[in-house]
Amino acid sequence: MAGYDVVLRDVTPEALERGLGTIRSSYAKFVDKGRLTAEASEAALGRITTTTELDAVADADLVVEAVFEKLEVKAEVFRELDRLCKDGAVLASNTSAIPITSIAAVTSRPESVVGTHFFSPVPMMKLCEVVRGYKTSDSAIEAARRSPRAWARRWSW
Repeated sequence: MAGYDVVLRDVTPEALERGLGTIRSSYAKFVDKGRLTAEASEAALGRITTTTELDAVADADLVVEAVFEKLEVKAEVFRELDRLCKDGAVLASNTSAIPITSIAAVTSRPESVVGTHFFSPVPMMKLCEVVRGYKTSDSAIEAARRSPRAWARRWSW
């Protein structure tokens, strides 16, 4: 909604369609309530690209991981993100229970790892808790603070 190009990634085309369907449904509710024009909704949907390929993260400035709350799974994802993402990319986890420092420890760039705990439902709850790990840099925190609402759905697993 803030004008960003968004890439939504999931493991199967079916999962991607479910995710995109949820976004479409949410936008339709905003249009029905007069909080969003149909044109703005279509424009926002037009900025979303879907993929099953993880290497699509290569040029991202910010990646938000949203797998389930299991350190082993998050660690596997962050090892891959560390390998694939460009230097300077902020790697964010949507964890609410796992310490960010534990997730950051599996990367070669713990200074670039932050927590972004979104409150549900994301389109209605305009709140995102930004969590610093022990080695998270000020610049990574600042990047996460710029406008969390704007990129709440920027990347998803």
